[in-house]
Amino acid sequence: MRARRWIPGFDARPVGTRETVVLTALAALLLAGCASSRRGGGSLLSEASREAARSSHHRHEGDQDHGRDHDTPKKRKVLHAAPEVRRHREPAPVVVVVEDDGYADDGPRYDTRREPAGPPTTYFLRLSGGGGGSDRPELDAWNCVSVEGGAVVPGSDGRIQAGVDLGAAPIRKNGYAAAGLTDPLELTAGVNLRYYTGPPRSGPRPYALLGFRAGLLHWDYASTLPIEDEWGNVNWVGDDFVNSWTPYVGAGVDLFTAGQTSVGASVAAGMKVFSPYTNEGLRNDLFKDAGYVEMRIDVAWLSR
Repeated sequence: MRARRWIPGFDARPVGTRETVVLTALAALLLAGCASSRRGGGSLLSEASREAARSSHHRHEGDQDHGRDHDTPKKRKVLHAAPEVRRHREPAPVVVVVEDDGYADDGPRYDTRREPAGPPTTYFLRLSGGGGGSDRPELDAWNCVSVEGGAVVPGSDGRIQAGVDLGAAPIRKNGYAAAGLTDPLELTAGVNLRYYTGPPRSGPRPYALLGFRAGLLHWDYASTLPIEDEWGNVNWVGDDFVNSWTPYVGAGVDLFTAGQTSVGASVAAGMKVFSPYTNEGLRNDLFKDAGYVEMRIDVAWLSR
């Protein structure tokens, strides 16, 4: 143990180890108090005391209903804790409620059940050609050819086919050809549905047909014509067209099927409706609305 030593010139006893520890602790407390007094931003304790007394006084006066204080933060003075000493609040735990599904709690569970997959969609490509006619002299008879693509409607047991078709119908006989309209050609785009009476099979398969086409009937003039527009400009025109709309119904049969290839025939009847004006603004008094009949032979390829 180290010996204590007197300091010359001082009439005091030597400072020992125990006294040094006590003095150090007192100095630390004083410094902490000074630091606390320097903290800013917090409400005073005296304010908290006065606010608590005021609230207690109101409660004793009967401002309480069923044990619940009616004072709200809007009525009460809100006190503020200093940022340096604000008590840290842990976030509220998140509770996940899992319904008991009857399985033993033996670790992670994975639902391996899967919905049964349906059969893949069957697609098709169909080429058709034939001819038709009407009782109107301007549309006496025509040839027709089209290409169609579509799919078998899922869940229909192969009975319903939906398709989109593009077609062309050059007019073979035109009662107004001598009047100066040459090479009339109708271009169409349409949609159709086929409903078969039975599921796919190798034998004949009858079906009902419903469809709609929109198109234009184009022709050339035998010679160019001067046509004045609404602004007074004169344009020399060598061709023109009118729009057409064609709803139709029909029936057909797939005569035979070999693998994914089928061959069939159909007949359809409908109405051709033409716009009242041509593309160049001339009034259409030649191509009248007319009923028609078409017969076609088709070849189709199915994806499966």
